[in-house]
Amino acid sequence: MLFRSRLFDNLIKAAEEKASETCEVCGRPGELCCTLAQSSWYQTLCQEHAHEKQYVKAAEFSGLWEKVEPYYLQRRRVDWQERNADKKFVVLSSDQEKKLGVDATYIRDPKGVSAIIGGAWDGVFIGSDEVGMAYIAALEEHYKDVLAENSAAREGAWANGKNVSAPPLKEVPDLHYFHERVEVPRMLWQDLGTSCWTCQDYFFKPGPGEAPVGSEAELEKILRNIYS
Repeated sequence: MLFRSRLFDNLIKAAEEKASETCEVCGRPGELCCTLAQSSWYQTLCQEHAHEKQYVKAAEFSGLWEKVEPYYLQRRRVDWQERNADKKFVVLSSDQEKKLGVDATYIRDPKGVSAIIGGAWDGVFIGSDEVGMAYIAALEEHYKDVLAENSAAREGAWANGKNVSAPPLKEVPDLHYFHERVEVPRMLWQDLGTSCWTCQDYFFKPGPGEAPVGSEAELEKILRNIYS
């Protein structure tokens, strides 16, 4: 039995090694390739099919991505700004340098956060500082009765082997992390029905030290050289 187990293990290992150097499309010799993107797809491909599918060698990805990443960031930044130009955002942070790529209301003082609760905001960006934390505390205080009611309903459902989700409150907007992820109490999004989203680099205006990026035509030229 032990011999058979080792035999199967060796056969599986040999098959895996063979697959890692065999093109998934045609069966000819290939190597691990990936798409040139922030979140890449990987396939083992021969040179012909890598070129056809616009994949690059995985071993060369880092150097190539360094060349095109600023262009993709700029493209996503412009797209996000166009889609959100008419949205109403508020930023809760003492950070004076970081700015959204669209017009927004900025509240720098923790004492001012209570005034925005219940307002018609499309999104609230929470800083990982005293201003953002003050807003979370204010939300908990303002909706404490709703939180208690929804929490009791959820626990009662659990006791009966069921699950229940809190109906989202329309006056509570989606929350976005303005910096790194902050600790939002689970009951806040679970019992208010709101969502907490990770902030992306393309939400913001270029920083003071960020080099200007070229045109889309320049990006296309770089990509043609890469895929040729």
